[in-house]
Amino acid sequence: MKRIRLFRLLSRGLLPLMLAACSGGPRLAQAPAQPELAQPPQRIVQSGYSFMPPAGKAWHIAGRNRTQVVLAKPGPGPDETMMIVAGNVAAPRFESPAVFERYVHDQMTREAEADGRFSSRQAEFTTLTHDGAQCVQAHMTSVDHQARRRSGRKGDMILEIVQLSCRNPHDAGTVTYLGYSQRYEPGQRDPHFMDKGMQILDSLEFSRF
Repeated sequence: MKRIRLFRLLSRGLLPLMLAACSGGPRLAQAPAQPELAQPPQRIVQSGYSFMPPAGKAWHIAGRNRTQVVLAKPGPGPDETMMIVAGNVAAPRFESPAVFERYVHDQMTREAEADGRFSSRQAEFTTLTHDGAQCVQAHMTSVDHQARRRSGRKGDMILEIVQLSCRNPHDAGTVTYLGYSQRYEPGQRDPHFMDKGMQILDSLEFSRF
């Protein structure tokens, strides 16, 4: 079974990307040299879902296959990045919203704490309904103690994620997720992070596979 794994993916910045999963999971087509997304932005359509990427220059597709996509953009600093990660993962059928929330919580926090690279500063999980689907919204902020910096500099960086994980209404055995993240220097948080992230998450729509 795949896991909702974002921390290792997001911490790699603009390096070649793959959505980490159990053995046999599909690889993303790596495309770090892709041109920028068209402006004004156009809805990105994947199997089972779609969403609107943000307006603005420098966003490009860093990896994509039929169900998963990664968008990336350099941040204002040489080691800072912004990323959007979306996809489908197989999941068990959940008995209740509380069980589903626990599943998302466990998946995301286990990944963050797997090897001691990240230490959590904040983790909030909220159950809600979006586009007719049962969802959990996560907002996590962690310190990356082994940040891979393009500049060659050393030191911790901050990774902040807001993510929507939903039981796809067209397939009870599929969880669809859409996440927005920023990796930034301590003290350099974008004050509009949540506004930008929620605009992306609010655009998520579900479709038949």
